[in-house]
Amino acid sequence: MPEGKEDVEDMGPRGSFYGPLKVMCESAAEAAMPGRVTNIRPGFIVGPRDTSARFMYYPWRVSQGGEMLVPGTPADPIQVIDVRDLAEWAVDCIERKVFGIFNATGPATELTMKSFIDGIAMGVAAVGPVAGQSAQPITTYTWADYESLQAQGVSPGELPLCLPPTGESAGFHKRNIKKAIAAGLKFRTIDDTTQATLEWYRTLPDDVAAKMLPPGFTMDRERTVLAALKTRPELK
Repeated sequence: MPEGKEDVEDMGPRGSFYGPLKVMCESAAEAAMPGRVTNIRPGFIVGPRDTSARFMYYPWRVSQGGEMLVPGTPADPIQVIDVRDLAEWAVDCIERKVFGIFNATGPATELTMKSFIDGIAMGVAAVGPVAGQSAQPITTYTWADYESLQAQGVSPGELPLCLPPTGESAGFHKRNIKKAIAAGLKFRTIDDTTQATLEWYRTLPDDVAAKMLPPGFTMDRERTVLAALKTRPELK
């Protein structure tokens, strides 16, 4: 954040002020109540009523069926936290007077992209097909490394939640959360989060629901990228 802008009240371009503003809030709280502050640093928050185009993309896309492009490799790590888990634990910390600084994302053990996608598929199956479908369409998964995706104009992070486990974003999805777990943080499964989120999503009016999907990465573009990637030996 630019020097001398301590009174700024917006997140800045592409959210670039978020980190500095959060640090300032934490510092102000600690100065006012030394040793009696609970600073929670969440990762990607997902679940029912998440109006971003992040997590919701995956349950929605799996529910559409057909060949689905998944970035990276099946072994890549990913961390998310269900908003219900985060909220329940925050209230618990307040009630028990748990103080300190905590990374709050999940789950308790490392989650791979394959397990993430498998959990989403389980949640989608539990909800069932959309109205008008007699059965849930079959979805197949094609993995593509980030270098190949960038060659096709797909930038890191354009497919929501996913970032390369190397380079500048190395470690982003490997936050140490042992302290939060020791303080009582617990986690729902990805299929539970998926089911609850998709059920909520399907109650929304069509015009509202449409705003909760990545505007640029349409299924038409996905098909174009998949076709181009299949000419490259790097496609996994």
